Amino acid sequence: MSEIKYGVLHCHTEQSMRDSVLSVETLVKRAKELGAPAIALTDHGVMSGCIDFIKACNEQEINPIVGVEAYVEEESEGQKHLILMAKDYQGFQALMKAVSESNTRIVKKGNRSFPRMNKKILEKYFGPERFGHGHVIATSACVSGVLAAILLTNKSRLEQLKTRQKTLSAEISQLKKASNRSFVSLERQASNHKAEDDKQRFVKEQYEQALADREKAMKKLEEKKQEKRQVDDEYKKLNAMGKQSEKDMGKWLKKEKEIEQMELDDVNCERLKEILEREALWYQELFGKENFYNRASIPWNGSRKADYDKTI
Repeated sequence: MSEIKYGVLHCHTEQSMRDSVLSVETLVKRAKELGAPAIALTDHGVMSGCIDFIKACNEQEINPIVGVEAYVEEESEGQKHLILMAKDYQGFQALMKAVSESNTRIVKKGNRSFPRMNKKILEKYFGPERFGHGHVIATSACVSGVLAAILLTNKSRLEQLKTRQKTLSAEISQLKKASNRSFVSLERQASNHKAEDDKQRFVKEQYEQALADREKAMKKLEEKKQEKRQVDDEYKKLNAMGKQSEKDMGKWLKKEKEIEQMELDDVNCERLKEILEREALWYQELFGKENFYNRASIPWNGSRKADYDKTI
């Protein structure tokens, strides 16, 4: 494996739950083996491993870059990732303060807790004229990053709609049963007793309640049907947009490959001159200098490699 020339960014250790099992020491040692002159530690939402990281880098004579892969979320729209790396000690201090404040905005999901930054915290510590401004480098991280997440919005929405479609279908099925329920037997029982009969009054109350419940179910059924029609319509439109985007992307990738191939095939003027001189000398040697007259010229800026592949 070739050596790493510049450094390794976006690295996780065991401090990043479910993302890495590496210890700081193992990570730094491996970076040293690969010849990396620098390495960044960007654990998810925490900087608890930074001191051990700096010590390990100093021992291995590698430049440590202290950072964090922050969770960014304003309310509950979904967490996005943002990598922040300190350029100097002042940047390190700003990062520590921002990470500390993110722990005042913890959200729990299952048995895990996620400290979250938002734009207010980012502006507070890294915005213009703020303490950390110009002392921290930020990158848009990964496929869950602050920019990539925007591009995946439709895909995420499609998944939500698909789940909602299944839920609504199940609810509609149950409501149809409740709406179509027959009360003929209960109605007959209510009419077969005397007006002052306690049992008759009880059965009548049951019958009236059953009618009310059915009416309520029918109303709810219409609401759910309307919601499902809207969900189906949105899903259909987004799905069509997604398929068109995939189709357009396929066309774009195809064109990109064609352009790359054209660039590979292209022969610049200097290369053409070399080919021309080589061929001219070959023919001069073949026929004799006095018997071969060179009147060739290059009237264009480039040509195709394939046209010259058969030259001698």
